[in-house]
Amino acid sequence: MAKDLVEQIVHEFGIDSRLAKLLVERGVTTFELAQLTFNPNYESIPGPESIPNMRPALERLLSAIGRKEPILVWGHEDADGSTSVAVMMKTIRKLGGVAGYFIPSKAKEGHTLHYGRLKEAVEKGYKLVVTVDSGTSSVFDAVEYQKELGIEIIITDHHELPHGRELPEEIILVNPKLPGSGSFPYLAGVGVAFKVAWGLFRYKLGWNQLDIEREMPELLVYVLIGTIADRVPLWNENLALVMKGRQAFERISRPFIRAYERLMKTRPSLETMISIVSAGKTKEWRNSGVELLIADDDADAEDILKELMSEIENWTKTSEKLLNHALQKLGRVRRYILLDMGDVEPRYLGFLSSRLKEKFKVPTIVLGRKNNGVVVAEVRTPYGFNSLDLLNSVSHLFIDYGGHKMASGFSMEESALPELAEEVELYFKKYGDVPEEAPPADIVIKGNSPNERKLIHDVERLGRVGFEIKLLFDGVPIGKIRELLRERLINDPEGLLDLYSSNVRVKMLITSTPDGFKPEFIEPIENTLSVPSTET
Repeated sequence: MAKDLVEQIVHEFGIDSRLAKLLVERGVTTFELAQLTFNPNYESIPGPESIPNMRPALERLLSAIGRKEPILVWGHEDADGSTSVAVMMKTIRKLGGVAGYFIPSKAKEGHTLHYGRLKEAVEKGYKLVVTVDSGTSSVFDAVEYQKELGIEIIITDHHELPHGRELPEEIILVNPKLPGSGSFPYLAGVGVAFKVAWGLFRYKLGWNQLDIEREMPELLVYVLIGTIADRVPLWNENLALVMKGRQAFERISRPFIRAYERLMKTRPSLETMISIVSAGKTKEWRNSGVELLIADDDADAEDILKELMSEIENWTKTSEKLLNHALQKLGRVRRYILLDMGDVEPRYLGFLSSRLKEKFKVPTIVLGRKNNGVVVAEVRTPYGFNSLDLLNSVSHLFIDYGGHKMASGFSMEESALPELAEEVELYFKKYGDVPEEAPPADIVIKGNSPNERKLIHDVERLGRVGFEIKLLFDGVPIGKIRELLRERLINDPEGLLDLYSSNVRVKMLITSTPDGFKPEFIEPIENTLSVPSTET
């Protein structure tokens, strides 16, 4: 099947077979997704039921909406999670259903389904829970919670599937990473929520995605905010959704937009909206980011926005202070960073881990504490390193864990910290680390292939639509690399392509991006004359 699809892509789009194979390996599992890669438009995105288990999820939700059965939307405390909740809340209420929401506080309840809060939900009258941007890592717990509490749980999520275990049949799990999915596997949580919403509108009102754009464009703005904030790969469905979301963002007027315009005397940028929504934190059964997005009253939206702007100011000051403290605590950085920041709140850990990873280019684990003393951590890794492989190897130490290959998290008891430090050290001794030489490449070019120009053309073509490809020129004279890239769009702020004379053979990593070919690494081959370029 995969081989046939590769051949079909080569025949239809005329690209190098190595690139077609790369597309399939990265999740282009249908010809429909291949078409969307080369022509990312909103009208062509696969329908809701391209995601496995969507139909039973829609049937159960529609039944609850029709009977006015209260539905609890369970989210995740970040911008992707908040926008996902907003999509579901707006959709269910638009269809006449009854809905509330809950987002666990990272500082108190962590990332996953929380038994105590689910019990509270039952006491509030909820019998049906639908998760957004969360729940995959709790799928086995969810089976037990259903039995003990007498509730139904539908999980809609985009996080990685549990490692090495067969998924339970008792839970409806809607996730584009499931085997047999015809949807883009790298959708953000809000992208999955949008597809659920689309399915509900289609069955209840007969709407397609164009009707949603016309009648409820704010849903596309939520998708835009959550997708960009979650840093998922921006190609295929994600690119199509983001482009349409940008169009909607430029023209809509909703209370959350008007509130900013009144307070700041200008229209908010996308980056500003991401910061504002990200600042929303959970206090009991309320999250200010969600409340802002779903507010129907301008005055209410303005009050919430003031609260969030104050939170942003305080967070920025504290996070920069904590980063300086973290840098002071670090000794010599080698293959990885494992840093315990003591009682630092969980909401700062992702920022700290990301900044340290960016600075030192190594896998980074930053630990903090919940209010109850439980240790929580955020993990960030460079390209080419799978953080979940590391976490799977030490999962016996965790209360819970999950996430993505390059961004994940976990919680654990403090008593297990010494063992964690030992296990992490053993892991890196056994499996190594992120290469100190050239980062992993998708395609290696030795400089002796007759099809190099065609390959470069095809790589540039895919780069323009967001499909980034890492090319490693291995032992190729830099003059030939420059010649191959002549008349191509180049993004080389560090001037790496001009670093050596034409005859110098180099190992050079170049990534294709929407902004052109971006050189990221260069190293002269030892047996060549490595003199700086004097060419003009």
